[in-house]
Amino acid sequence: MNVVTQFPAARDYDRELRFQAMFEEAAIGIGICQLDGRILEANPALSRMLGYSQQELAGAHAGDFLPEVHPELHREIGRESDPGNFSQDERRLGELMRGERGSFEIEKRFQRKDGSELWGHLTVSLGRDARRQPAFLIAMLADATERKRVEEHLREAEKMEVIGRLAGGIAHDFNNLLTGILLYCDLLSAGLESGGFDNRGLASGGLERSELCQHVEEVRMAGEQ
Repeated sequence: MNVVTQFPAARDYDRELRFQAMFEEAAIGIGICQLDGRILEANPALSRMLGYSQQELAGAHAGDFLPEVHPELHREIGRESDPGNFSQDERRLGELMRGERGSFEIEKRFQRKDGSELWGHLTVSLGRDARRQPAFLIAMLADATERKRVEEHLREAEKMEVIGRLAGGIAHDFNNLLTGILLYCDLLSAGLESGGFDNRGLASGGLERSELCQHVEEVRMAGEQ
């Protein structure tokens, strides 16, 4: 028997059952929320991602899983309030809840039940009733933790590469200064090896006092640099 024929055609399933199956079996986290952000229903994937049971998620506020959103603001989003009090993402959420936009996407840190953090790509859409009035929110959450970790490692590697180039340039410049210092020290040693000057102001090597002073000045300037 053909494997395909072992199962009824998709059109034979009740439409509501198909949507329920999609909700339950989806690999991405899905939550159905009230307009105020209160979760009505969560699928198993969302439960696994956040570490809460589906029963615990039902009735919780979506903002409770965003550590950077102040709890007092959860109740205000969607009401008539000063937009300046909210972040850009919170304003987007408010606009969505008030029916001013159809959907939005953000990447956020979410907090699991055990206190650990999850980076998630969140898509929030507005559901409407038969009269096309805002009725509920559909939140879809994809785990982006591993991608964020890879991106962070790449950023750290780029930083180390920049630091390495900077350190190499500094070492090269410092080596040039040290080379000059050592060179002029050698010249001074050669000029002063007799321990004194004759009546004409010449060292035993035939160097004038002014030349030796210039060597000293070069050493001093290199030291200052």
